[in-house]
Amino acid sequence: MDDDTTTKDDQYLTDVLSYSVDRLAKEPERLRQELLRTEKKQKDAAIKQYRAFIAAHSAYDVVRDRVEKARADLSSVADALPELKKSCRDFANRAESVARARAVNQQLLNRVPGDISDILEIPQTQEQCGRNGAYDEALDLELYAERLRASLPDVPVIDDLRESARMTNKKMLKKLLVRLQEPIQLPECLRIVGHVRRSRYFESETALRRAFLARREVFVRNACEEVRRWLAPYDRAKKLTDVHRVHVFDVVTQYRAIFSDGDSSSATEGASSATTTTTSNSNSDVTADESAILLSAWSSQRAESYKNALDESLQRVDEGGALASVFEHCEYCGNSLARVGVETRPLLREVFEKHALRIFEDALVAASEAFEKSLSTHRWTTYLAGGETTTENDDGNNNKDANSEYSPPQSLLEHAPVAAFVNGIVAAFNEVRLLTPKLRRCKKPFAKSLRKTFESGQKSLKNREKNELTSSTEKKKEAFKDAVRAYEKVAAPYASKCFARLFFGGFESAKAAEDVGLVVLL
Repeated sequence: MDDDTTTKDDQYLTDVLSYSVDRLAKEPERLRQELLRTEKKQKDAAIKQYRAFIAAHSAYDVVRDRVEKARADLSSVADALPELKKSCRDFANRAESVARARAVNQQLLNRVPGDISDILEIPQTQEQCGRNGAYDEALDLELYAERLRASLPDVPVIDDLRESARMTNKKMLKKLLVRLQEPIQLPECLRIVGHVRRSRYFESETALRRAFLARREVFVRNACEEVRRWLAPYDRAKKLTDVHRVHVFDVVTQYRAIFSDGDSSSATEGASSATTTTTSNSNSDVTADESAILLSAWSSQRAESYKNALDESLQRVDEGGALASVFEHCEYCGNSLARVGVETRPLLREVFEKHALRIFEDALVAASEAFEKSLSTHRWTTYLAGGETTTENDDGNNNKDANSEYSPPQSLLEHAPVAAFVNGIVAAFNEVRLLTPKLRRCKKPFAKSLRKTFESGQKSLKNREKNELTSSTEKKKEAFKDAVRAYEKVAAPYASKCFARLFFGGFESAKAAEDVGLVVLL
């Protein structure tokens, strides 16, 4: 286009050089007129073809935007090329590793006997065996996984398979151990312990025995808690004793049958022919003394828990007869458990001594209160000529006539407050009468309580004496003095004799009473 314009310019210049002067003078005007015509034509063309101009402009904008976008896309592609190269290299490396893994798996398929899919399903098969109770088969599968790993130590799939089999069996054995916290019989205990011992779940035989006793303790404790939840105190104490006796006897028997000092496999085989588990781990690492110590420690702990539970139940037993009944029940329990070497009777004596003393003291308090009330309301009157009262010897004659050596002295009927007090003392003795033959070693606390009660009654008499001697008639004064003498000379010796009869069997009553500090009024 530039060459054509230059040619036209050269041609025009040649023509201009050939023009005359007049024509040259007219040439500017002609050019101006031609310019006007050209501009007019241009305007006319623009008016007539304005749509084409607008379309051309729009097309230009579109082309320009697309060119810019293409340029930006090309820049992005250029920037992404290094990352693409790196990704391609990584893909090539992964493909190579996959190829190597495929080669290893192919070698594994060639080296592993049997179907590889069955081997990979070992954990699922173990879970199914555990749900169906086929624990031996589950342990066999774990052993097979161990052997497979030993033969193929450099295969990660086999390592994962062995670990999965081990974890599956661990969960199964935990469920088995939970069964020991439930009411089960000896054959099932044997099977469970056999499975656990074979699996080497615990590091040592001692740990296995401790775990067995701990889980059986949970069972016994839950059974005792169930008893303590609903029953009344008296029934609860007796039922608690029955539950303790039965379950402790069972646990001790199970422990000795399972963890015998001899061949444990023979005990297992004799208890249940259905199980095929053999106790491959012998008890040789636990001596007979260690085994006995473990059982003794558990028995002591269980006896202490039973003692605390029994003590809590007896706190609300307020009758001596009920306490004596529970005591006899506990004696039977102790005698039964003593046959398997678990003696609890000495441990429980202090519990019953404490509650017997509590019941005795409550009865003495009631006697003191009745005595105080009777003193404040009684009208003093003499019944014997000359104001004399019957002595202990006279009372002894009356008792011999009545053929009742330990009956209350008849002379006390002349003194109602003292008679009421003695009745209260006798009621206190009757509360603990059935227990004293077994609890005689605690006679000193009983004697101390009785002595305090008599001293309290003596103080009450002295306080009352001030009023009676200052404001009463001579007959009332004499009657009151007779009551005081009856209290000191009849009631106190009689109570001492009854106490000696209960706690010493009636032998050497005076000396026995003096030994425990009972003689308080002489």
